[in-house]
Amino acid sequence: MAINYKNRLFKNSGIVIIFCSLLLGVFTSDAPAQQSADEYIQKGNDYLSNNQPAEAVGAFTEALKTEPNNAMIYLQRGISYGRSGEMLKAIEDIKTSIKLDPEIPEAYFSLGLAYENLDKKDTAIDWYTKAIEHNVDYAGAYYNRGTLYHKKGIHNRAIADFKRAISIRPDYPKAYYNMGVAYRIMQDTTMALRSYTRAIELQPDYLDALYNRGRLYYDMDDFKRAIEDFKKMTVYDSTDAHAWYNLGATYEIDHQYEEAIEAFKKYITFAPPEEKQTVEDVKMRFDEIEKKMNR
Repeated sequence: MAINYKNRLFKNSGIVIIFCSLLLGVFTSDAPAQQSADEYIQKGNDYLSNNQPAEAVGAFTEALKTEPNNAMIYLQRGISYGRSGEMLKAIEDIKTSIKLDPEIPEAYFSLGLAYENLDKKDTAIDWYTKAIEHNVDYAGAYYNRGTLYHKKGIHNRAIADFKRAISIRPDYPKAYYNMGVAYRIMQDTTMALRSYTRAIELQPDYLDALYNRGRLYYDMDDFKRAIEDFKKMTVYDSTDAHAWYNLGATYEIDHQYEEAIEAFKKYITFAPPEEKQTVEDVKMRFDEIEKKMNR
């Protein structure tokens, strides 16, 4: 039975999907109006920390009534809109922030996030590039730009950006992992394996890295190591159906038939509803595997 090639390739950092919030602090006077602005800013920060972006928008809107030219409040409200899924409003606020203060790298980065969420890859790349121009050590901007280069099929640029992100932040498992994916697509097995391994060293429970390294070992006919990786996946997540399937398939090709049957049974237990046909196919293989055991 062939190994399962369910797509677990290329994971963007969480910040691509969820806008990062910035902790705002405004230099204050003792004026009551200023104190009121600070209170709303704090409320907005708290709401974002508690994943309540709509409430955060309201708090930052109140703060802007007394601080209408505060670039950071516009940026934070834009981030709140982004986390609420209101990308056009996010873009409007972040661009206002840039007009008020064009020297905030996070504003350009946040525009990149917004345009990426609108699937405007080229525009997002441009804004990530501007973030880098304002902060040449912005690891997250290099990383996110690299993911977009990868999606556009420009793998050499993706790898260059991941390398730059890693040079700034050596403990960046996602950058190593996605660099491994890019190398794999470019058929550089040695560098792909090295990149996956480093990602796992930094984050031992990195399931996607274990999965893809296991697949790579399988393709290299190194079934013992593939089994080790798929088994580790089941230790970290005992309900991962694809880990159990791949473990069963690899046990079978390695002539470990009893173990294969047990792994496939686990797959059947945890398989998602849309894989009903695969479950039936696996069940039909049990007799054939048992025949192999008796040869």
